[in-house]
Amino acid sequence: LMDSGFAGSLSPVPPPPPPPPEPPFDLKAQVRAARVFGNDHGPGSAAAAVQGPVPWRHEADSLVFLHIAKCGGTSFNGRLTSLRRGDGDGCACARDASRPMHNGHALVEPLACLCPRAPLLAAPRWRGGAFGGSNGSAEGSAVALKEVREALASRQSRWAPSAQQAVSRQRLGPLSNWVWLQRQWLLSPETVGWQGGVHSPLRVVQSHVMFAARLAGERSKAAGLRYVTMLREPLARFLSEFYENYNGWEWQFGTPPRVRHPCSELLAAREAAIAARGIDRVSKGQYDSLFDAWISCPKNMAADRQSRALTHAGANRRKGFQLRRQFCGGGDRVGESRWCTWLLARHTLLQFSFFGLNEARCATEKLFEAQFGLRFANDAAGRGSGKHKVAKLTFEELSESQRERVAALNANDLLLYDEAVVIFRERLRWFGIPENVTCTGGGGVARLPAPGRHLRWLRDSPQAKRECPNCPIPPAAQGLAGRAGEEANRSAAGLLS
Repeated sequence: LMDSGFAGSLSPVPPPPPPPPEPPFDLKAQVRAARVFGNDHGPGSAAAAVQGPVPWRHEADSLVFLHIAKCGGTSFNGRLTSLRRGDGDGCACARDASRPMHNGHALVEPLACLCPRAPLLAAPRWRGGAFGGSNGSAEGSAVALKEVREALASRQSRWAPSAQQAVSRQRLGPLSNWVWLQRQWLLSPETVGWQGGVHSPLRVVQSHVMFAARLAGERSKAAGLRYVTMLREPLARFLSEFYENYNGWEWQFGTPPRVRHPCSELLAAREAAIAARGIDRVSKGQYDSLFDAWISCPKNMAADRQSRALTHAGANRRKGFQLRRQFCGGGDRVGESRWCTWLLARHTLLQFSFFGLNEARCATEKLFEAQFGLRFANDAAGRGSGKHKVAKLTFEELSESQRERVAALNANDLLLYDEAVVIFRERLRWFGIPENVTCTGGGGVARLPAPGRHLRWLRDSPQAKRECPNCPIPPAAQGLAGRAGEEANRSAAGLLS
């Protein structure tokens, strides 16, 4: 797309067309419509470098938010719950002021919000979105959330003919556990809980969403899934996770891909006790002393977390084999996991309806509004809470050998992020949004890296070559080469024509 010489801009979001009549239920068609990202059973939706305007249908469309750890997802999810339709209704939230804190910032509070598809006349305290987001008193918000929950529970759900048998066969509890897709338009940890585990990879989350769509009796719910996520500069994200969780959520909560032996097992007893206590209960000097051991751990789950979140296919080693083979060819090339992971991650990112960058929060929100025709409650975009009890290490503070190791551990994320920046800038251009757009709450001027900065480091780094000697590092960030890029260019050309 970047080399094709397209000119012009995309038109504003058109009004949604009248909803078509629901077709008769067809299980295969239902599952196929809900498969946005490819797996061993099908290819998913087409990848596109530029995603066009979405005529939002509140009764059918859903935002599915993939929360990748330490990418600004907690604050961005809060912004999503402030979204408003034209009639003013939004989400009802009752966030606990005393919820757990870590290193000075609040943790995600699952099920703290409800985002109904249609106005609820039986919830008068919530009408007009008066208690959406963080507005109103804590007591009033709790009452409003309770009213919304009760009003939703009284609504009739439309289930697939075999829904009860499917749930019983897989022992997944009552049908009411899977009604969230039919009742809510925002599917995120704060609205429907951690589907598949805390910070689960994309295809694990998709499997839960697809199952909920398979149980729903309306094709429009399955076909209206719009996945969104946030990315972050990989080196800063990696260092931030060091202070968040030494062993990773995969060990602490059993999140896929699960690990049998955490990094703290490689530490001496004294250091292991420091890791277990965490940054909240030890000094910064004590905790920073674990850094060299952490980046040397072979099971460091913070490494390449963003690309792994987009590519992990399941606990079974054979799961995803056909999907990887599609991008990486046959024979020995399938075994070159880092190269293959990067190709698959890039293709997957281009299948998202929307992705934003934590370093450009204001531009991210302006692009979101332009693409979906929805509006945030105010113009106060920011880059997360920014409140941390302990100052974190920065990449510049590390020694040369530490910088080499950290960058090599995140080689796939660096490649992915460099291309994501180029694509993000191109999407801003097509929607006529300046990169330096400002918002009243901060997060204005985007702090994005120069194109190709990470790629140049990887091309010249001896350690990167040792880590992955056969990985073909592309010569420039602008080139969307390979099968994923070729498909993206064809899709974008068709869209823009």
